[in-house]
Amino acid sequence: KFLIQCNNCNFRSLFMINGMDVSDILIDEWSNNYWGFQQASKFRALATAKHFIQFCDGQIVITYGEFIAENRPIYYLTKVERPLTTFVSIQHGMNARNKTFTYHRRCEFNYNGIGYGVENSPFPDYFLTQGRQYEIFLKEFYESNRITTIGSLKSTNSESKKPNKSLQLNKVLGLKKRLLLIAPSVGEEYKGLIDLFSDWSYYNDWILVVSSHPASPIDRIAKYQINKFPDMRVSYITDASTVDIIKYCNLVVVGYSVLALEALQSNIAAVRYVPLGVFPQFDKDVQVPSFHNKHQFVEWFELFCNDIHQDSKVEYTKIAQKYIFKNDNRAGNRLWEFICKLHK
Repeated sequence: KFLIQCNNCNFRSLFMINGMDVSDILIDEWSNNYWGFQQASKFRALATAKHFIQFCDGQIVITYGEFIAENRPIYYLTKVERPLTTFVSIQHGMNARNKTFTYHRRCEFNYNGIGYGVENSPFPDYFLTQGRQYEIFLKEFYESNRITTIGSLKSTNSESKKPNKSLQLNKVLGLKKRLLLIAPSVGEEYKGLIDLFSDWSYYNDWILVVSSHPASPIDRIAKYQINKFPDMRVSYITDASTVDIIKYCNLVVVGYSVLALEALQSNIAAVRYVPLGVFPQFDKDVQVPSFHNKHQFVEWFELFCNDIHQDSKVEYTKIAQKYIFKNDNRAGNRLWEFICKLHK
């Protein structure tokens, strides 16, 4: 209907300023808003509220919605229709003060229900964190009695490797070299990581492997690399998840992905690389090496190669536990235990 209206002459004639037809400009701007995040969040909220009307009040909803702005209308409209609905949000990735959608001010919320969704922002009823790191500053703006730490649902015990069924990974492992995993997150983070290894000179001992975030098409990364650095030798693995690949690697290089911590939890060394001029979406942690230029990384890498057999597993585990609690495969159990308590 909107597109039909945009081609209607009478409708377009409304966009006149001092006799000048500016319909092409304003309608285009309007369409960007119409199909943008605000409109989409309204539609999702209306659909969710309508869905829960068919059920009795008091349902428990498990979500990754956290405090993201697009998800707050869902909390609000659902509770308008079904006030006793309980939203339990699970921490999705690595949250930090630098991430504006994961860190807020306490004055934005009223936890007594006053002005919920009107004067004060909607929020999930409970929040399940991955580890102590986010729990600490979540308490700065969210009530502590609503917080429970369960660990990461993605984490698996480092000693329980899944049987490797990836043909692409098996081919790489068959070369009997050390594996360096390049694991970009969403957006264009991959460009900085590919640039970092553009003139890699350690092919005799190391194999470069790329595995991408599910929301970041790996063919786009490959196209960028082939067009810009056609001589770069790198293997793209698409028939295995990044989490499964990590456990066969000797080093993982990421941007702002939580995979750095998941690698450490599996006793695999991990570092971050964020080029100068890019605002990092994580809090600085001296225990996780971070680099902003190629020279810094190469200096560290050569020291790492000389020290690669040193037993650093205990140190890695301590770092990971700060962010991801226990490496015991029980995060799912703790989630269900929490749900059962809500029913009591």
